[in-house]
Amino acid sequence: MSFTRQVEYGALPRAFHRAIEDTALATLEQGLSGWAVTDCAITLIQAGYSSPASVAADFRGRTPMVAMQALRAAGTRVYEPCQHFEAEIPGDVLSPVLSHLAGLGADVAQSADAGPAWLVTGQIPAALVPEFTRALPGLTRGEGSWWSQPAGDRPVRGPIPVRARTDGNPLDREEYLRFLARGRDGGLAR
Repeated sequence: MSFTRQVEYGALPRAFHRAIEDTALATLEQGLSGWAVTDCAITLIQAGYSSPASVAADFRGRTPMVAMQALRAAGTRVYEPCQHFEAEIPGDVLSPVLSHLAGLGADVAQSADAGPAWLVTGQIPAALVPEFTRALPGLTRGEGSWWSQPAGDRPVRGPIPVRARTDGNPLDREEYLRFLARGRDGGLAR
């Protein structure tokens, strides 16, 4: 993540610049769906304030709404960690094993006859490895073997999982402004 500005430092008091930068980067920690945005560049292209009425807290409070609108307009993708796997499977149960892997969203790269068994390789979401390894003995009569290791990330398929927000949800202006008001008056909404 990076933050740059195309406005001069003198356009705002230094504390306002710092408030915008810190808050914009903090907003990326929860992104659109509650997941951290890890590959993003933010550029401040315009800024202004009303002296003496504006304070740094005003910029801290409004920056998340602007940043989230920009994220929504830009579009984001949620990625999930994956594991590369190798499985040795008896030939007579290859079809049910491949069906189970497909049902879990695995990408089977290859299945090759390796003598008395088949060697199946591919990639599977890391969160689903325990589910498959629990099913493997039943699918193979206890004769299957499994090896896996981290293999990077891939875009989530299907509905994007959403994590609960802790920042008052800057995507919903009214909810977010109520959240800010509660923070300033000790938890009492007005």
